[in-house]
This record gives sequence, C-alpha cells and structure tokens, in this order.
Amino acid sequence: EAEKLHLLAKAARHRLKQKDDKPDPKQMRFAPKEVLDIEVTPGSIDRATSIASALLIALEKLGATARVDSVKGCTILALRDTELDFKISEHIARSNHQATAAEQRAVERYRNDIRWGSRTVEYPHIPQHDYTPTGLLTITASGWPQRNWRDTKRTPLEQRLGEVVAGIVSLAEVVRDREQEEARKRAEHERKVQRYEFEMARRTEERAAYRKLRLDAKRWAAANELREYLRVVGSVAALNGTDSDELAEWIETHEPRTQGM
Repeated sequence: EAEKLHLLAKAARHRLKQKDDKPDPKQMRFAPKEVLDIEVTPGSIDRATSIASALLIALEKLGATARVDSVKGCTILALRDTELDFKISEHIARSNHQATAAEQRAVERYRNDIRWGSRTVEYPHIPQHDYTPTGLLTITASGWPQRNWRDTKRTPLEQRLGEVVAGIVSLAEVVRDREQEEARKRAEHERKVQRYEFEMARRTEERAAYRKLRLDAKRWAAANELREYLRVVGSVAALNGTDSDELAEWIETHEPRTQGM
C-alpha cells in the first residue's frame, strides 16, 4: 500500500514512524518542517497519511500543488491562484490525572525524606493530566477564512473525501476573491495617499510661492521708497547748490539694485 501513496504522504509516513529524541507528552508525532503537517499518535499515522495521499492526488487532478514550507513549518496547497495551509490532526482527550499507588508512595517517601532532613530523595514529577488518543481526525484548510472536516461517529473522513476536496476548492476561491478585493482596496488606498501627498505638495509650493511674492513686493516697495528718497536728496542738493561728486557717489552707492523687478 505504501508504494501507492502520494510521494509527500509516503515521506510523511516514513518520518512520523521514527522515534523522536524528545517524545511529546500527548504521544503525538509531527515534523511539519520536514514533511506534511500531520500531527497524530502512532496508531493513526497510517490512516492519516492515507487520507492525505488521497486528497493530494485528487486535488492535483484539479491543478493543485502541495509543498512543505520548512521555514514556517506548514504544508501549503496552491490552487485557484491562491495558497492555503493544510493540516491533519488527531483529537486527544484530556483528563485529570489520578495518582497511582506507586506515585502516592513516591510522594510519601519524599515527604519523609524532607521531614528527616536528609534531602536524598528527588521530588516525584507526577503529571497533572492524562492524554488519551481518540483516533478522531480533523482536516484543516486555512487561509481567510478556515474550514475543518472531522470524523464523526457515523461517517469517517474516508467516506467524505469528495466533500473535502470540493470544500477545499471552494475555500480557495473564497480566499482568492478576498485577497483580490483586499489588493484592490490597498491599491485604491495607495492611489488616494498619492493624490493626497501630491495635493499637499502642490499647496505647499503655492504657499511658498505666495510668501515669496509678498516678500518680493515688500522689497520692491522699499526699493522704490529708497529710490524716491535718494532722488529727493539729490534734487534738494541741486536746488541748494550743495551737490557734489561725493554726494553723487553716496547716492549711487545706496541706489537699490533689485533683480527681477
């Protein structure tokens, strides 16, 4: 059966059956940076990879491609001009841990050791919860929004793969349409920002030009006033017979020279 698996599912089955150096307290096996994003207990590895294989083969017939993102640690499905995260996980039942007789004796030995002050017995690490595999799997395809398909008591996922494939394709179309709408909104917002910045720059230039115009006008008026004053000084000196080369030079020196007037 393994030879019939999709290559990614086959690689996932092989990797997940390897023992990890740091076992998960829930007994889960997963390596999303290396293989398909499948997170299940050992007893569900074969079933989960078979489901993944069937889905990938069916989706590829519809033009989809799958890849493992080793940086983000997820599986990417590319279809309908967009991308979705793909995952299969197992539900683990959690219950409060009831200390066993052996654990109770270990705690008592630790307390007696403390009471006598010897401190030779380490504190027993007793878990707070117990985790029980259920074998119930969930297929998750997420973008924006996200959809889940779960095992039910009446209908296992194997009997709903056609529904799952259709649902993933439909979700991809919804995500694509939303992405395109968001891209359109961003482009429109960018155009508005550019128009606003252009208008602000134009107004700033107009204000600067207006301030320069007012300043030029003041300078022109002052220059004309000074010219008139120098003319009067020269005329009075001529009438009084007090004009001289020195006065003429002084008037020439103080004659305003404005450009662009």
